Amino acid sequence: MCIADDGTLRVTDISVDTLVRQGSNRDTLYIPSNWMYKSPEELELGYRTMETDVYSFAVTIYSVYASKPPFPSIRHSYGKSLVYIIDHGHGEGSKPEMMGDDLWEITRMCWAMDPARRPLMAEFNGMLARMCDNSI
Repeated sequence: MCIADDGTLRVTDISVDTLVRQGSNRDTLYIPSNWMYKSPEELELGYRTMETDVYSFAVTIYSVYASKPPFPSIRHSYGKSLVYIIDHGHGEGSKPEMMGDDLWEITRMCWAMDPARRPLMAEFNGMLARMCDNSI
């Protein structure tokens, strides 16, 4: 997202942010902002796709239900936490108390280590809609 000169928020595609960051720091190692919300492949390889967005969205949902960012209790160094996400992803965490079992299962699907196994956002939306319909 970008803020326009008139102060309005503009949604951009995923490539714009990546290009701006790469262009500004060509001689330095780039660690993504909000690294704990990133997918393993984004942290390791530095690229962003719709699958990485699905992964990050699920981490955000987890954080909302847990009322804290992911990994606040890991007592490792910053580097070890990054390596942990790259090697294991977020899927080994425990279900937040306030999160229902159905939403937890959807969240875990979005955390698949293989990006091709993650649902598309349209599928994710459909699962959420069915979940809401069943709860009425």
